[in-house]
Amino acid sequence: MTFDPSPKQALVLWSLVVAGPGHEPSRSTAKPKLSAAERRQLLDAHLIEEEKRGRSYHLLLADKGWEWAERQDVIQLCLSPNATPVLEKLIQALVRFLAKNEVRLAEVISTIRLPQHEAPFPPLAASHQSLSDQVRSACLSITGGEYERRVKLADLRTALLAHSREALDGVLLQMDQSKAIQLMMLEQPSDVTPEDRAAAIFIAGQPKHVLYLPR
Repeated sequence: MTFDPSPKQALVLWSLVVAGPGHEPSRSTAKPKLSAAERRQLLDAHLIEEEKRGRSYHLLLADKGWEWAERQDVIQLCLSPNATPVLEKLIQALVRFLAKNEVRLAEVISTIRLPQHEAPFPPLAASHQSLSDQVRSACLSITGGEYERRVKLADLRTALLAHSREALDGVLLQMDQSKAIQLMMLEQPSDVTPEDRAAAIFIAGQPKHVLYLPR
């Protein structure tokens, strides 16, 4: 039977992910502190191992623990101050990886998709229309057939999942230049969601989060 760690146990597992070799906590210094029963559950599930160092037993992430971390698509951590340093180290590692591999953070965030049953607009079926025509059709689907309305690029990307970001961005920029659409920025920072930031197109260094579809 598959064992699902509790949010508290999950936080300990993530802390082991970022601990680094030689810096794994002992039983008494692991944060948040696990009860003997909680620790035993992780050991029995082969998610962690214990290694004696001097007079203390230290917690190490086992191979199955790494596999568990790599397949998490929904992460739930307990509400604890101990989560902050774990998240800081994960973000620092991510930023270093992105810089080394010349990958933009927006490209990573754009891969995050809502579960299919939560998608605000269903993806359009495969079509023989040109991509620019598909953009117009998708916009009208989102607005309920109305022109002269703003459409969030995040919603448009969801509706056109079959196309690569590069292809869609190229067409949107061409349509903007030809005045077929107008790419615009959300002026109020409070209106910009993480999904909007991830979906944005940059023109002259300025993010464009929505498009306006004229008649």
